[in-house]
Amino acid sequence: MTGSASGGGIPVGRPRRGRPRNEEADRAILRAATEALAARGLRGLSIDEVAARAGVGKATIYRRWPSKGTLALDAFLAENSEQLPLVAETQRDPELAASWRDRVVNPIRASYASIFARAVQRGEIAAETDTDIVLDLLFGAGLYRLLHRHRPLDQDFVGQAVALVTAALGVPAG
Repeated sequence: MTGSASGGGIPVGRPRRGRPRNEEADRAILRAATEALAARGLRGLSIDEVAARAGVGKATIYRRWPSKGTLALDAFLAENSEQLPLVAETQRDPELAASWRDRVVNPIRASYASIFARAVQRGEIAAETDTDIVLDLLFGAGLYRLLHRHRPLDQDFVGQAVALVTAALGVPAG
């Protein structure tokens, strides 16, 4: 089992080696990745740009995330994971569920749908791609692991999930 969902996933129970991780650097990297994704999409995401925006070196990023895909998914999860207790409560409270959908889910989905629309315009994914299903797959995979905790939400999972979705979309790896 691993540690946080929003970083490199330090194994629980094993002592850390070397210098302790800088949590502020992690947050800056994830914030920078979110901004870069919104501006350029996954294909346009550049580790160089994220490093510059976050004020860190590329090596700092690559020590935590082996690829831009795993960084992108962790940025997405970090942006949304603090909402989990409220999300769980929406299952019991229909008014909260409706409000949550209108004020949180729909705006987030619209934001990510615009990222996919730009990817379609750039020819990165096929125009007939059902972005609602893609968003469900991306949101759902991470949320399922976070809510149920039946298996770890770690770098292996993130890498495999991103690889499967991007392969299905025909996006080249890397």
